[in-house]
Formats: sequence, C-alpha cells, structure tokens
Amino acid sequence: CLIVQAVGGAMAALEVNKGKSVSGGGNIMLVGIAAQMVFIAVYVACAGEFFLRFLANSPVQQVSTVSAQKLGPLADGKMRYMIMGLMFDATCIFIRSVYRTIELSLSDGWAGIIISTQVYFNVLDGGMVTLTICTLNLAHPGSLLKESV
Repeated sequence: CLIVQAVGGAMAALEVNKGKSVSGGGNIMLVGIAAQMVFIAVYVACAGEFFLRFLANSPVQQVSTVSAQKLGPLADGKMRYMIMGLMFDATCIFIRSVYRTIELSLSDGWAGIIISTQVYFNVLDGGMVTLTICTLNLAHPGSLLKESV
C-alpha cells in the first residue's frame, strides 16, 4: 500500500512540474490509502476476535491441555504491554488513513481546506506516525517476546 501511495505521489509531483493535472497521481495515492485502511480494518477485526475469544476462554475449537499451556505467555505482563502497544499503533495508523482518505477524496482536491490546513496535517498525519514510532520503540515486539516465546 505504501508503494502505491509513493508511486501516486511521484506521478502527481511529475505532473505538477509539467503544469498538468495531478488527478491521476492523486487517484493512485487515494487507492493506496484506501487499501491500507481496508487492510488495517481487517487486521483489527481479526485481532479483536482473537482477543475476545482469548479473554472469554472460548477458542474456535477445543485444545488439549498441552496446547493450552502454550498460551501461557499471553498472560505475561510484557505480552499484555506489547498487545496494548500494537492496538494503540493500529488505532493511530487507522486515524491517519481516515484523515488522508478524506484529505484526498474531497471535491476541492489539492486546493481544499483540509489539505491546506497545516494543523490538521501535523496532528492527524505526522502526529499519528510519530506516536506509532514512539510506541513501537517502547513496546517493541522483538524485545518483549524474546523471553516469552
């Protein structure tokens, strides 16, 4: 999805330098952002279903006692910390995707109030990415899982 967004942005930049319409590149960027939003929604739905079943102790199928013991690390404090971080990251990226979709899909296009207001961009785009990066540094799965798995 990020590659599609980058290609669309590059195409739009090339077209603007030639004095042509940027709608082709903008539409490609919009497809990449919308696809990212769909994939994040699917990820959140699957993760949510998993965690609801885990918390309710209601697996899709019954597991043997030996297999159930493998789920022990999920109760570990580090694992819970990582899961909360990943949930926060997914929320931040989803907020960014919604903002970018609205930003590029409105009829005003590249001259609209949303795309030209710096505060919206700083908070809803850059702020969300910054929060995600900081959270991943604090709750990095590699450091939190190495003892649990």
